[in-house]
Amino acid sequence: MSHDHIASLTLITLEDGMRKFAMKPAVRPTLLCLSACVLTTLSAPSWASTQEAGPLPVSEGPGKAASDCRMLRACLHLSLQAAMREDIDTMHLLATVIDAMPKPPPGNKSASNRLRGEALASLQRGDTDQAQVQLRSALRENPRDVESAIHLGQALLQSSRPREAIETLTQALLIEPRHSGVWASMGEALALQGEAAEASAALWTAWLWSGHRARTLKAFEDKAQREARRRPAVAKVYTSTLHWIHEGQRPTFVATR
Repeated sequence: MSHDHIASLTLITLEDGMRKFAMKPAVRPTLLCLSACVLTTLSAPSWASTQEAGPLPVSEGPGKAASDCRMLRACLHLSLQAAMREDIDTMHLLATVIDAMPKPPPGNKSASNRLRGEALASLQRGDTDQAQVQLRSALRENPRDVESAIHLGQALLQSSRPREAIETLTQALLIEPRHSGVWASMGEALALQGEAAEASAALWTAWLWSGHRARTLKAFEDKAQREARRRPAVAKVYTSTLHWIHEGQRPTFVATR
C-alpha cells in the first residue's frame, strides 16, 4: 500500500474521530495535531525531505498551521507568523509537529564533541574558515549535534553568509524546535538578510522558549550594545525585541511573504 493511500485512510479515520468528538472541544486540537503529525511522517521518506522548497503557507489558528506544517521550511515560517501574533498555542503545536518529523540517525557524539572543541579554538584564533570546516565535520559525525549547528551558524554569520546560516539553523530546529539558542541565532541571521520583522519574531521566540528568561534578556541587552557599531541591523532587532518584551511594544509587522 502506498504512502499516499495510507495517509488518505489515516485522514479519513481522524476526520471521523473529529465528528465523533464534535461536542468535546478539548479533544479537537489533539486530533488536529495528530493528523498533521501522522501525515507529515507518512509523506516524508527520510529526514532530509524536510528541506524541500515550495510556496510558503499563510495560516491562522493552531489547526490550520499544524496541517500546513508539512516541511521544515514551512514550519519555520508558520512559527514566525505565530510569534508575530503572540499566538503561543500555535507555537507550541508547531513544535509538537516538528517533534514528530523524521530525524537523522544518531551519530558519534564523542567525535562531534572533539571537533566542536577544535572549532571553538579556531574561532578564538580568528580562523573562521577552519572553524566552519571543523563544525561541518562535527555535524557529519553527529547530525543531531545542535550546539555545533549553532556555532556553525554563528561562524557563517561572521563570514557574511546569512542564507547558509539560516539553512543550518533550520536543520537544528528539526532536532530541537524549542532551543532558545537556535532561535536567537536565527534572529541574527534574518536581521542580516534584511528581514527585520522575522528577526524580531525569532528573538521573541528565543525568549519564549528560554528556561532562564532573565538571563536571556541580559544577553539581549549585551548584544544590542555590542552590535551597535559592528552590525547595526542586528542591534536594532535586539533593541526592538527588548521593547516588545519589557514594554509590550510589539513591532509593526508588515505582511510576510
